[in-house]
Amino acid sequence: MEFGIVIRIVGVDADDGMLTAAVDVASRGFRGVSEVYTTADALKDLSSRLELFPEGPTKSLEFQFGIPGGYGYLGLAFSVLDATGRCACQVRLESNYLPAYGHGSKNRIDVDMGVEPNAIDRFVSDLQNLLNSETGEAVLEGIEKF
Repeated sequence: MEFGIVIRIVGVDADDGMLTAAVDVASRGFRGVSEVYTTADALKDLSSRLELFPEGPTKSLEFQFGIPGGYGYLGLAFSVLDATGRCACQVRLESNYLPAYGHGSKNRIDVDMGVEPNAIDRFVSDLQNLLNSETGEAVLEGIEKF
């Protein structure tokens, strides 16, 4: 995948219901990988709000998983570009790296990509399947330009 996002559930805490999601973001020659703590409800909210997008009344949507500057963070911002429903997606992925030595650092990748409406539909379906089975992956395929 040249441009896109892949989300997998890699852990579930039975005590508090928190999920650990592995996130992989790719943009041509750049790639970022992180783990983000979130809840099933947050992923359901992403799925349900994207289900009507971009045909619904909202022409932009933003989602955040984790806390910027925290252990791991994923920010997604969608906006409609034209009447055909093509969208822009801005992605920010952060991962704090704490090595056994030294001070550690925050790694971050910012990606802007185009997204076709049918790619959003497939992503929503993937998210719903991921939440139902807690296995597999949700993939949002992007394109460099229209």
